Amino acid sequence: MKRWIPLFAILFCLGIESAHGEEVPPRLPAFAPWIDALKISGDLRLRHESFLKNPDPDRHRERFRLRLGSEIGIGDFSIGLRLASGTGETTSTNQSFDGLFSQKALWIDRVYLRWQAAPWLSVTGGKIPNPFFTTTLGDGVWDSNINPEGFAEQITWATSERSAVFLRLGQFVLDEDSKDNNDQWLLAQQIGGTIQPGDQTAFTLAVGYLDFLNVTEGDFGAAVQEGNTRDAAGNLVYPFRVLHVLAEAATQVGALPMVIAADYIKNMADPETGKSTGFDVGLRLGKAKNPNSGEVAYIYKHLEDDATVADLANSDFGDGGTNRKGHILSGTWQVTAWGQAKATVYLTKVEDETRPPGRDDIRRIQLDWIMKF
Repeated sequence: MKRWIPLFAILFCLGIESAHGEEVPPRLPAFAPWIDALKISGDLRLRHESFLKNPDPDRHRERFRLRLGSEIGIGDFSIGLRLASGTGETTSTNQSFDGLFSQKALWIDRVYLRWQAAPWLSVTGGKIPNPFFTTTLGDGVWDSNINPEGFAEQITWATSERSAVFLRLGQFVLDEDSKDNNDQWLLAQQIGGTIQPGDQTAFTLAVGYLDFLNVTEGDFGAAVQEGNTRDAAGNLVYPFRVLHVLAEAATQVGALPMVIAADYIKNMADPETGKSTGFDVGLRLGKAKNPNSGEVAYIYKHLEDDATVADLANSDFGDGGTNRKGHILSGTWQVTAWGQAKATVYLTKVEDETRPPGRDDIRRIQLDWIMKF
């Protein structure tokens, strides 16, 4: 009889038919009764990446990205949490296959509390999703993996059924220094509007101003990306007060959706280098959403040394940061509802080779398989 006990236990746990022939309902975890909603999501990406450099040696690596997130709704509040792979970088959650099969870490990528104070007002605090409008194709200021730390307020007014204006504010801690009162902060504001003349057409325009406080007084306590003018200690030499203008138009070309986007960047602090502007412009045709659908995209990007803070800029463009110019080409195919294949090529050069890192032409190739759940 004893040898049958494990089998009985397994059948009981699986919830097979009861003695009366009725299926036993699955037992769900018990949650607090005041929880109104629970959403769980994530994605896994496998990547092959090659760097074809001139004059440096080429490089090839295999990588993965894992993200697991949840959001809990409690009345007018929501709590968000997301864990991600990586090495604790500001602009990346990628983890390389390396270290003789060593274990890989999970990090807190997001943790925040959001209060929907009114239909038109939300307030968020913690390590939060980027609250500012960025174009579908990205921009020159923000890497897509940035999750700022601090507080944000988002206000949206619907001026009609097809138009709205928005105001987005952020107060973010960049680095806290225990030995002086020169903590580094970012105070950012963005105002914009969206109009939708037709069912397939929409236009968005936004203007932002990012005031980086005390950034010449420290090195942020984190790894830096290339481009900005720095002193021997790694501190920024010049202040940053960045004007950021973004525009996006979405429409339909035949049966294919099309997006055209651009942004312009100007460091109003006007560093002595004169290298204080940047821009990018791009186009995407098609949209990889439903199975057997795809898209292609092209972007040209040009970022001078001190146009914006390099540590927050796109980490895949060249070696990341500023003092770069070049092209981005990508193609994406939606294989299933949950699986996507993507190829991206970055063709970049240093914008000013008289400044670090000197000549550094890079062809960067990324081949991705992405699973969403």
